[in-house]
Amino acid sequence: MRRLSFLLLGLAIAAQAAPDSPVSYFRDIRPILQRQCQGCHQPAVKSGGLLLTSYEGLKAGGGKGPVFEPGAPGKSRLLGQLKGDLAPRMPFNQPPLAAEQIELFRRWIAAGASDDTPAEARETVAPDKPPVYHLPPVITALAYSPDGATLAVPGYREVLLHKADGSGLVA
Repeated sequence: MRRLSFLLLGLAIAAQAAPDSPVSYFRDIRPILQRQCQGCHQPAVKSGGLLLTSYEGLKAGGGKGPVFEPGAPGKSRLLGQLKGDLAPRMPFNQPPLAAEQIELFRRWIAAGASDDTPAEARETVAPDKPPVYHLPPVITALAYSPDGATLAVPGYREVLLHKADGSGLVA
C-alpha cells in the first residue's frame, strides 16, 4: 500500500506543469487543494470561512477577505501562508507543501489565476438541484434513526431519508 502511495505521488508530481508551461487550475492547483486543503476548507467545516472545493470558493476568499489577487503573487495571503511567512502556516498542523507545489500556486496567481475547469467537471449538485441517477447508485452504508422510523441511504453527495416501512421519502 505504501509503495502504491509513493507511486501515485510520483505520478501526480510528474503530471504537474513543466517550468515553462502555463499552470492550470484544474490540472495543477485543484488536485493539491483536494489532497491537502479540503479536509478543513469544505462546506461542513469551512475553517476561516474559506471554501476550497471550487474555484469560486477559492476566489471569494474567507473571513479575512480574498486570499489572492490575480496577477499579484506578492500580495497573496494564500502564498504567505503556504510558505510560512504568514501565520498560520498551511496546511495547518501538517507537513508543508513541497517548494514545487508552492511555485505552481505562485505561477498560477502571477499568470492571472484563471479558472480552466471544463464544463463537465463543474459542480452541478445543489440542495435545490439533486443528482439524477442513470444507474442505481452504489450503497456503501445504511443507518436507521434511533426510533427505527427512518432509514438513511447515501447517494452521490446526498443522503436520502426514507420511511422505514417503505411508504415514501421523508427528505
